Amino acid sequence: MKGSALIHSCESTVSSQHTDITHTKEKNMSNPYQIRTDVLAMAKEMLDRQYDTNMALAHQAMDLYKDNAEQALDAWKKYVPKMYTPEELKEQAEKLYSFVTTKE
Repeated sequence: MKGSALIHSCESTVSSQHTDITHTKEKNMSNPYQIRTDVLAMAKEMLDRQYDTNMALAHQAMDLYKDNAEQALDAWKKYVPKMYTPEELKEQAEKLYSFVTTKE
């Protein structure tokens, strides 16, 4: 009985490892459309982080001049970021995608 349980346990472990390898292989093998979608998402995330960082800087600049409304407004105008356009997002994605398509 003990030997049978050990064999069953080993079969279960091997089966589990095989399933994990299969799922990992399937995860790593993306089709071109999935790769493009992933690259676009990465580009958007990069631009979103850049925008958020610049917005935080604009808020800090405004806080620095909170006692003087005119200076605060000037600081806001100077540091508030412009939201990226779809064209800028596409350009960023194309930069990232060029890594995937070049053989270096």
